[in-house]
Amino acid sequence: MISKAKLRSIFLRYSGITSYKWNTLPNGIYCFNYHRVAGTNKGPFDPNIYSCTADRFNEQLDFIKSNFKVISVDELLEKAQEQHQQIVLV
Repeated sequence: MISKAKLRSIFLRYSGITSYKWNTLPNGIYCFNYHRVAGTNKGPFDPNIYSCTADRFNEQLDFIKSNFKVISVDELLEKAQEQHQQIVLV
């Protein structure tokens, strides 16, 4: 049986709501945190912590690069005062 969360995700994606929300984000500084990029249940770390696979991480980085201006920490410090565009720090 499909979970409610998965069903909601499918609905939002195919209805166009997810795309609309991404395209109407207000200007500001966005930060995406990745704590671990690895295969699922592989390695000596806690198997109960979700890991983003390397392939999925690269897909997400491509999405971020095409929808945000990716900047360095030094640029972040300069831009923090302005906030005239959508900025992301990974």
